[in-house]
Amino acid sequence: MKIIEFLDNIQQNCSHITSLSITHILYKLYDKEDDIDERILIDKITNYQTFTTYLNDYAQVIYKQYESSIEIIYKEICDYFHIESINKSTIEKTIKKLENQTPAFIMSLEDKDIQIQVINNFTDKLNNIKQLKFYQTLTDIPLKNRIDKLQSNIDLVKKALQC
Repeated sequence: MKIIEFLDNIQQNCSHITSLSITHILYKLYDKEDDIDERILIDKITNYQTFTTYLNDYAQVIYKQYESSIEIIYKEICDYFHIESINKSTIEKTIKKLENQTPAFIMSLEDKDIQIQVINNFTDKLNNIKQLKFYQTLTDIPLKNRIDKLQSNIDLVKKALQC
């Protein structure tokens, strides 16, 4: 399938901003006359890391001109392709954010209220991941180990701060 044909299908079936965003991504990766397997295209644009990376420079258009967000567009394109929008790539993004909130970072926050807020947000995000169908059927041991380590880290911080 040619990229231009793939994009025509998206343009006919998705919102204008989603169509513009997918066009933006794919023209960064391919020439419009390129011939590529549809499954590969779908995998490319539904990988959240790729999706956000290639839309970062387009964010102003998305937010200001269309009053939308990358998350809304991502959900729409996943819905269009009947792909769960909460998937390994979106969970990876959340895990990376949580991994940046190390125990040392949380402990270094001087304001006790901010520490508690960070701990509560961290715990909420971690619990949300654990309640997902994706997590409950997780067979990726390294990913599960990272989640377990995050739980251990936040438990350690809570104990140290007596929360």
